[in-house]
Amino acid sequence: MDKDLWDYFEAKEMNLLHFGFRWNFCLLLREFPAHLSIKLVDYYLSADMPRNEMCNFMILALLLKYSFEL
Repeated sequence: MDKDLWDYFEAKEMNLLHFGFRWNFCLLLREFPAHLSIKLVDYYLSADMPRNEMCNFMILALLLKYSFEL
């Protein structure tokens, strides 16, 4: 969806699955307000899809929103 960002990650040899998973949970603990973190965790646990897919969607949404700044 964002070729420039993807090329940047490839040039830096970044493993998106590793950093995305850790980034997601660091954001839940540090950046989001507590009430939103609780809602996100609840959604992860109750969603009708594998948790790793939910994590990927969350990271993709954040990357697309902030790709210019990255």
